[in-house]
Amino acid sequence: GYQAEDHSRRNLGYDILAIKDELELFVEVKTLGYAGAPFALTPNEESTARQYGENYVMALILRNREQTFVNVIRNPLGQLDFNKQCRQWVWECSEYEFQAN
Repeated sequence: GYQAEDHSRRNLGYDILAIKDELELFVEVKTLGYAGAPFALTPNEESTARQYGENYVMALILRNREQTFVNVIRNPLGQLDFNKQCRQWVWECSEYEFQAN
């Protein structure tokens, strides 16, 4: 019953804006390799989660060949234990033309 807008490429701290009536949910999607796998929030995601509180939702996705499972956690900063870690910066290129030789 929600209208969903993809914002995953806009670097807003969430991937999907889900709207139903007057309710707005800011959904961050994380794909897991296995149930219980660790996942990280970027500083931008953490800040956005703090800003939106109960309206920030974490959708943990686990897939196998037959099914997709979704674990939805509302207000993840209030529900989960995150440990701050320092990791190196990376430079990512996501737009280029692939030319096979």
